[in-house]
Amino acid sequence: MKIREILISENGTIDPAVARSFVRSADERPIKLDCLRATIQVRRDGTFTVKADYPESARKGKQWLEVNFGKEIQVGQEFSGLVVRQLSFGSFLLLTYRLGINEGPVEGLLRLNVYPTNPPKVGDLLAVRISEIDTLNRIVLEPAELNPTTK
Repeated sequence: MKIREILISENGTIDPAVARSFVRSADERPIKLDCLRATIQVRRDGTFTVKADYPESARKGKQWLEVNFGKEIQVGQEFSGLVVRQLSFGSFLLLTYRLGINEGPVEGLLRLNVYPTNPPKVGDLLAVRISEIDTLNRIVLEPAELNPTTK
């Protein structure tokens, strides 16, 4: 007997102009978030669906996309970063998905010495601010509280 896989879905909307620049044709563009075991389908009209194995993963994927998708990368900008890798010296966080010529995920590093008490786990959402972008375009992060307007 084959066991059917059950996926949890969350739906939402983003700015249609941003969605149209990401989805250039009538096809949906999937974004795979391995750290959440989730996939996001973005449509040209600005609607999206997050499919995940667990309700918490679907909720985090939806929150990340609504707050960060297509945001500009600059020093002082605040993000709700999604922890994608945990290393001995810090955590790499997925900040946004860059559109245009350099299309793809944008990650930044939150160093180990700035954690409050416990290091985050893969899949956690953290409020961070870009503190530095070096000459090689590496992004250094610091903890931050998100503004009430960006939640």
